[in-house]
Amino acid sequence: MNYQLTSLQRDKPVFEQVWVLSYEMSVYLVQISVDGNRGLVYANDSNPMRFTSLEQVRNAFSDLVVKQAELIHHSAYDEMIGAAQEPDNTMRLPIRLGLEHSL
Repeated sequence: MNYQLTSLQRDKPVFEQVWVLSYEMSVYLVQISVDGNRGLVYANDSNPMRFTSLEQVRNAFSDLVVKQAELIHHSAYDEMIGAAQEPDNTMRLPIRLGLEHSL
């Protein structure tokens, strides 16, 4: 499922989960879960929204309610040196996004 950033900012749904996916040095894609549906945030009908910093993501979600958020970075180090990719060396960090929300 695809979500338009402008529609999300207009409709202001409650985000169950937001995953900020870190690629390379300054490319971030955002995957969200709303009402049990998961998908990428898109800039338009065909292109995922590319953020260049975590601060840019924070600004885009500043007026929205986010229950949980996580920064995810998949390291290519093991692949680069020819080592086995087990165990998974994905870094997952909890982060704060959006408005404060308490249940």
